Amino acid sequence: MSFSRDERRTYLLGWNALEEWPTRDQSAQKLRHRTLVPIRWTCGRTKGILPGDRVFVVHQGTNSAGIVASGWVSRGTFNTGERTDPSSRITPLVIEFSPDVLLSSAEPALDVQGLDDAAVRAVNWSRVSSGVGISKASAEALETLWSAHEHALHLTRDRGSPQGTLRVLNSGADEDWHTLRASARDGEQASWFAPKGTEIGDDVLFFIQGRGIVAKGRACSTATYKGDDPRASAEIGDIELVEPALTPADLQQALPDWKWLTYPRSYTSPNPDIATRLWELCSDRNPDAAPAHEGAEEGEFVTVLHRRRERDRGIVAAKKAEALRATGSLHCEVCQFDFEQVYGERGEDCCEVHHLDPLGARDGSRRTKLEDLAILCANCHRMVHRAPLLTPAELRSELARRHRVRVDGAAEEAAS
Repeated sequence: MSFSRDERRTYLLGWNALEEWPTRDQSAQKLRHRTLVPIRWTCGRTKGILPGDRVFVVHQGTNSAGIVASGWVSRGTFNTGERTDPSSRITPLVIEFSPDVLLSSAEPALDVQGLDDAAVRAVNWSRVSSGVGISKASAEALETLWSAHEHALHLTRDRGSPQGTLRVLNSGADEDWHTLRASARDGEQASWFAPKGTEIGDDVLFFIQGRGIVAKGRACSTATYKGDDPRASAEIGDIELVEPALTPADLQQALPDWKWLTYPRSYTSPNPDIATRLWELCSDRNPDAAPAHEGAEEGEFVTVLHRRRERDRGIVAAKKAEALRATGSLHCEVCQFDFEQVYGERGEDCCEVHHLDPLGARDGSRRTKLEDLAILCANCHRMVHRAPLLTPAELRSELARRHRVRVDGAAEEAAS
C-alpha cells in the first residue's frame, strides 16, 4: 500500500444528535469480538484524507460534544455519485474507516468540552464540521485522553474463535519467518500471497515449512493482483506469534484428516470444523490467563492499518541466485556465516537480504538493483539496522577491530 505523504493526519467526523445511527450498537458488539466493521462516513468538502489517517467521531448534542469512536481510514476521500438531497446537484464526499474503538449507546462518550488539556481546548468543539483536521499537538493529547477513557470503561475484546473465513498462508522461505517476527514486534503489516477471495476481517494463520504454524493475524485488505504477478496478495495486520509454534507433527496428531498437511500449497481455506480446531490450538499456545505474579496488561494491537514500504520478493530471490552462481554459497558478507555449512540441509537457502540504501530512508518508490543488496545472516542484519546505522563494510571493520582487541588481550594475558 502506498501513500503520497510521510505523516498521517488526524480528522474529526461530525455526528449530529438529530441523525440516527441504527447499526451503532450492533457494530460495537461485533468489534468487541474483533470483527472488522468498515464504516462509511461523510467528510464534508475535505478531499485529502488518505488510507492510514486517524479519525475520531464526535457526537454533537445541543450543549455538549463527545467522542464515541475512533479508527483508521481504509479508503480515502471518494465521491459516491449518489445524492442524499434530491434538491441538490452536489454528491457528497465520503471515506471508509475501520474502527478500533466504538462505544455503544449505553456507554458514556468522552466529554471533550469539559477537559482541561490546552491542546484539546484549542479545537473548536462547538462547531465540528465533518472532515476537519486538527493539529498534531491536539491529536496527541486527544489520543492520551481517549485511551484513558477506554481503560476506565474496562472495554475488552474477545478473539477466541476465527472471524470470517480462516486463511492458512504457507511459505517455504526462512526470510518470511524473520519478516513475521519483525512485523509482530513492530506492529507492522506484512504483504502475503493469499486466496483471491480474501476479505477484510478474515483471520489468518501463517505456516512456515519445517516450522509449522508460527503466527496469526488478520486481513486488513482484500486480496488483489499487483503488477504482472499472477498471484493475489493481501495486507495482513495484527500479527501475533504463536509460541511455541504448532509443528507439523503437532498438527498431524491433532488433525489427522487434514489432507492439506500432506502437501502444503501456497494457501488454503480449511472447512469450518478444521478452522475452529486450528484456532483453538493456536489460542491454547497463547493463553490469555493472567500470570501468577502481578503485572500490567499490555500488547494488544488496536490499530487496523499501518504504513509500510513495498518490497519485491522477486529481486530478493534474484540476489540469492546471483550469490550462489558467484560463490556457490549464501554466506554472510560481514561475518562469513553460512547456514547450510553449519546446519546442513536444514540451513539450505537460508539467509537475509539487506538493502544498502534503507527503504525507510527513501522519499518514495525507486528502482532497486542487485548491486544495491547484500547477503547477511540474521545477527548481522539486525546489527546494521541498529542506531546508528552501519553499512555491511563498516560492521565488518568493527568485527575485525574487536577480534584484534581480543587477540591482543589474550596475548598479553598469556605473556603475564
